[in-house]
Amino acid sequence: MDKKVFGGTNAVKTLVAFAILGGLFFAGRNVFLESREQFPIYPSSGLTRIAHLSEYFEGVKGTAADGEVYVFDSGKPGASVLILGGTHNDEPSGHVGAVTLVENIRVKQGRVFIAPRANASGLTHTTPLEGFLDRYWVDTPGGKRWFKFGSRYTNPVYQWPDPDIFVHHQSLQSMAGEESRNLNRCWPGRPDGTYTEKLAFAYMELMRKEHIAIAADFHEAPLEYFLINAICYPDKCSKVAMGAEFNLSMEDLDYTMEASPGNLHGFFHREVGDYAETMPFLMETPNPSQGRFHGKMTNDLIVTGRDGNYIKAGKLGRLFVDMDEKGWPLSLRVARHIKSIEEIINSFNELNPDQAVVVEGIPSYTDLVDKGVGAFLHAPEKL
Repeated sequence: MDKKVFGGTNAVKTLVAFAILGGLFFAGRNVFLESREQFPIYPSSGLTRIAHLSEYFEGVKGTAADGEVYVFDSGKPGASVLILGGTHNDEPSGHVGAVTLVENIRVKQGRVFIAPRANASGLTHTTPLEGFLDRYWVDTPGGKRWFKFGSRYTNPVYQWPDPDIFVHHQSLQSMAGEESRNLNRCWPGRPDGTYTEKLAFAYMELMRKEHIAIAADFHEAPLEYFLINAICYPDKCSKVAMGAEFNLSMEDLDYTMEASPGNLHGFFHREVGDYAETMPFLMETPNPSQGRFHGKMTNDLIVTGRDGNYIKAGKLGRLFVDMDEKGWPLSLRVARHIKSIEEIINSFNELNPDQAVVVEGIPSYTDLVDKGVGAFLHAPEKL
């Protein structure tokens, strides 16, 4: 036997190879574990309790779908509101807007339920081949807060493989196979369905059992997409929607009010209204980090919403919203979400004074834009 195998150059090469492989293994393991770490949330003193979806549907118990729901209960009669952020986790203002509410509000009449990580699985991965960041940082007066930048889809670790064609169970409407992992194509869900369908069903059970009157889902869209700066709703919500639009217009805030077509299935703003007494509203804001024109994905792009390619496209009239050197900052997008749900609640209260929901501590639109959303997020160092 050749002694060099054990004591010579080959032995050194073998040891080096094992060392490299071992390093790669542990590095990969750490990256894998970090990808499942969720950003921290620091609720306001108005929080009543933190519920879990499995309280409403046991089918998600023990799974990653058993997400947290932050409950603010005044103990006084009034309607109940549900707010979802993070249905699509490549749309940052969704979960940041929901977190901002969790960390600031106090409910004086009625109840508010908030799920900032509506599809928490989508925060554990990013869309392949897009060069997305795993996380990003927002400045606060006391330091930086980090958030996850994820995917619009359920992580395939939890649901795989995708079908060639996804058929929406209730309507038999056909979609691309990957949409089977899109929470906003799986409403109203079903108890014996896929991971994503069970997740949707759990939220439906929450709405039915808690008698949710108003539900809002915070979203974003690329600037080249026609449905943007919009509030979508079914016919049953039209009076509340029109009242909200009037209130917003009085403050010179333009929103497109988009009635949900009856044949558009699987969407939150269609199915929730059909399968529960709840009035659903879906909000869209512009997101330069989401579209096809943007350059390199950076923390600055996500937070400031400035991108040279989009600025050029705006000057050429290729976008559905104005875009210039000011960009579309995260703070502005969060401000639009929070202002829209505030005015929807106000409109509901005007129409239903005996069921009014009274919420204090909501950051104003002007303050969010001028001071930045970070001014309304707690700094971990101070807690």
